[in-house]
Amino acid sequence: MPPKLGAKKVGLKAAAEKLGSKRGRGVSLTNLVELLEEGLTHQDIGRELDERLDVHTPYGKLIGRLDLPAADGSGTFPWSFANPFALVWLLCQLSAGYTRFFIKSLGSRVGRLVLYTDGCTPGSKIVAWRQREVCCWYWTVADFPAWFRAKEHGGWLPFGFMRTEAQKLLDGDLSGVCKHVLRQFFGKQTFNFKEGMRLPGEQQYLLRLELRAFLQDGLAHKQVASIKGASGLICCLNCTNIMNCNPDEIAEDPDLHHYSTAKPKDFKRQTHSFFYFCCDRLMAAHGIVTNGEFELMEKSWGISFNPDSVVYDIELRSIYSVPEHSYHDPMHVLVASGGVAPHELNAFLLHAVYVHSLDLGYLDEWVQSLKLPACFPKNFFSHRQPCNPAITRMGWLALVRQNKTNKQTKQNKTNKRRAGLWVLWCVRVFCQGQLQESRWGAPQSVRIRVPRGCNRGVYVF
Repeated sequence: MPPKLGAKKVGLKAAAEKLGSKRGRGVSLTNLVELLEEGLTHQDIGRELDERLDVHTPYGKLIGRLDLPAADGSGTFPWSFANPFALVWLLCQLSAGYTRFFIKSLGSRVGRLVLYTDGCTPGSKIVAWRQREVCCWYWTVADFPAWFRAKEHGGWLPFGFMRTEAQKLLDGDLSGVCKHVLRQFFGKQTFNFKEGMRLPGEQQYLLRLELRAFLQDGLAHKQVASIKGASGLICCLNCTNIMNCNPDEIAEDPDLHHYSTAKPKDFKRQTHSFFYFCCDRLMAAHGIVTNGEFELMEKSWGISFNPDSVVYDIELRSIYSVPEHSYHDPMHVLVASGGVAPHELNAFLLHAVYVHSLDLGYLDEWVQSLKLPACFPKNFFSHRQPCNPAITRMGWLALVRQNKTNKQTKQNKTNKRRAGLWVLWCVRVFCQGQLQESRWGAPQSVRIRVPRGCNRGVYVF
């Protein structure tokens, strides 16, 4: 039986904010202590919060519940989520301006729904403690203005979250959960955004949405789409001829290309029909051929077999298409480990070390002038080679920090200036660069802003 997450439990700060405002008090943890001193227990706080969330709309309750089956058949896991139809209706009821904003953004068009999933580990970011890791689901409408989707609050609407340890015990893991999430937006047994919903006060307007993209990082795409990724011979979910094998094995085949040498003109795009044709072949062959032959089929097509995943749900194939709806999160592509920024910074460091004889000790000296965690080693760079990915991740940290040390000798300033050249180079490249739209479904554009003291990305679909 999957472990219970305790859906009624909330953070102390969130409880203080909600209950403090309800009782006419300010928002602080001190007020929560006062409430507890009055005899309120965590159970009392949970009940009061449940009462505030017990909202009924023409489209059902604000907080819905799904009973997700466990993978071992031992029972079900109760999962609470924010009903998207009830949430939109409630927001529009609370604000007529939000209703007008929705209508102005979409007009008479069918809106483009974007679903986002990513892992989150509460607590310190420098402590590798995964027991509290959760997977979060958010959604937005790509027709909203970019400035609105880039806002911390409001641009992305919450759907739900789940402990990763519980998710792994469910049918289909992340892909199985996403299957149930899609049914809450486009299910036949519930309300359906393809058929539309009415907004309060606007009975002549019909809000309709269709799935535009799953916005995820590489690992989430691999899990949701049941693809092999780098462990498959076909290693790209968008192509059918980009191979991960010995280049000599495909040297004489003009249609197959190794991922390290392929050019955009060589790409043969994956199609909806061919991808699901391969899924059907795997489903038909399961239990018929030998295990070795079946594993070879999975590896050859780059697709994993999991009958509980979303790609093997026949009903949802008209809603979700792996090659058409898989959209890589731009910020992961740019700044995550193995992304564009670390790759380019690594190449720059290699050039600086081996061509211009840059001493990595200068970088260590320069980094010490930044405000970093106390556990950060003072010889971080000099004890590593430039090709180490850990080095390149320092680039974005340096981008958002300022040198606080003013009392330096002239020679130290010169050394640190040399060490910081790669940072300036990175700023120039990423502040002026854009990812242009391609016919293979790449982003239309991604504007990178690096304001003083922080870095933010603005998604443009």
